[in-house]
Formats: sequence, C-alpha cells, structure tokens
Amino acid sequence: MEPTNAFAFYNRGISEDRKGDFDAATKDFTKAIELDPAKPDFYHNRGFAYRKKKNFENAICDYTSAIKLDARHFKAYYNRAFCLDKLGYQAESEKDYLQATAIQPNNTNALHHLGTLREKMGGDKLQYALENFNKVISLDAAYAPSYNGRGLVWDRLYQYNQALSDFSKSIELDPKNAVYWHNRGCCLRNMEKFHESLNDFNQAINLDPQNPIIFSNRGLVWRKLENFK
Repeated sequence: MEPTNAFAFYNRGISEDRKGDFDAATKDFTKAIELDPAKPDFYHNRGFAYRKKKNFENAICDYTSAIKLDARHFKAYYNRAFCLDKLGYQAESEKDYLQATAIQPNNTNALHHLGTLREKMGGDKLQYALENFNKVISLDAAYAPSYNGRGLVWDRLYQYNQALSDFSKSIELDPKNAVYWHNRGCCLRNMEKFHESLNDFNQAINLDPQNPIIFSNRGLVWRKLENFK
C-alpha cells in the first residue's frame, strides 16, 4: 500500500470497521487524517469507529471536526446527536438532530431519533415528539419503531387507547421485538387489563428471557392480582 496515499488508509479503515476491528480502523483513519486533514469524511468515519467502541467523547470531537470542514455534513450532525444523548446532553442532542433534519427533512431515521429523544425529555416536548413520529409514519407506514415511539408518547399523555393501537401496530410489523410486547404490556397494565398485560409480558420474556425489566413489570401485575408467589 502506498504510504502517502490518504485514501488507501481511509478505505482500509472502512474495511476494518466493517469487520469489527475498530482499533485497527481508528489507526488507519488517523493516518489518513495525518496525510490529508481537510477531508471531513475521514473525521466522521473515525468518529463512527469511536462511537462503536462507546468512546463517545472522542467521537463527538471527530464529528465536530467534520462539521467545521463541512457545515452541511448530515451524518456528522446525526451521529454527534446520538453521542450527545448517550452522555446525557439532551438539549445539545436535540439541536443536532434538528440540524440534521433541516439538511435532510425526510430522513426517517433522523426524524425518529429526534422523536425518541423528545419523548425521553417529556413535558412540552411530547407534542413535538408526536409530530416527529407522525411524519415518519406518513413517509413510511411500515416503520415499526415510530409506532412504538408514538405509543410511548400517548402512554405518557394518558391516552391509553391510542397507545394500545400504536403498540399493537408495531407488534404486527415486527412480532419478534420483545420491547414492543413489553411496552404494550405496560400500557395494558395502566388500563388495568391485567391478564392481557400478563400475556404480553410472557411473550416478551419468551423473546428476551434475560431482561430483568420485563420480569419486574410482570411482577407488578402479579402484585395487582394479589398473586404473591
């Protein structure tokens, strides 16, 4: 390999990243940056390798470098938003998701993650989250995660029938997703439909038998039914 060819190192880094060798990938991306520090994708891809290693601080630094070189770098805003959220910087994350969706207004993944973030933020952000999920579903009626996300918003707004409908739709689209069964089980519990709730928690446990949250929430239903065994 030509030792002064930045793209040779960059392309090898991509191959290593795809194979899951993130340490080797970051080394090659670093070498590419040393040879040609003006390429925003070099920083972005190194940031993505850092993100996969859960080194969110370094990832954010690289995404920021990419944005300085290209102020409309969609992936850098989108992935920096993800990392900021992981570190608890929700307001900053929201700004980056908004910037990403300004660049690509119909990107369903960005819109969905913006809605998911706003659902977690709660309060007056819930209505904005609904708007995000509604737009995703209008763009892709088979996008199961946004039905689940919208269901979570309806649940937080005590609109349980709407929540139940959305959770059911997400299950219809992706019946092997334990999270969707769990969330519908929680909704049914909130509606005091305890036996139906148990059925959903049982299904969730069958799909994900190592998840302690599901067992805990099923236990709450057993307690409501005064079954303390």
